[in-house]
Amino acid sequence: MASDEKRDSMKYFYPAIFTCHEEEGKYTIEFPDLIGCTATASTMETVVRKAREALGMSLWELEEKAIPAPLPSKEIDLRHENRNAHICMMVVDMDEYRAYRLYKVQQAEQDAIRWAMSKKKQHASLWSRVFGLR
Repeated sequence: MASDEKRDSMKYFYPAIFTCHEEEGKYTIEFPDLIGCTATASTMETVVRKAREALGMSLWELEEKAIPAPLPSKEIDLRHENRNAHICMMVVDMDEYRAYRLYKVQQAEQDAIRWAMSKKKQHASLWSRVFGLR
């Protein structure tokens, strides 16, 4: 099996630290093994979705730079260090993440084209109103 084929089928499991900030009405999830990989939202469902996206993005960036992903911390060690937080393992399938990322890029390109076309029509309409062009 080629190394690219092996890389493409990777699933990563990383511990996530869930924190509820009741006074602020938000939830935070952080992955202590991946620097800067966090998510914050006002609902649990949204923060979990954002955390999966952040985890996928962090690991995708490491793959693109050919940097090996760090080993995940032991869940038991994190539980001792973070007694007031909830710790659980989150998984990301990189095949699914790459397909999702490609979909988002294609959607952004289509949105940009639609936006540019609407601005072009607005611009043409403005010129025709100003100069009376038909």
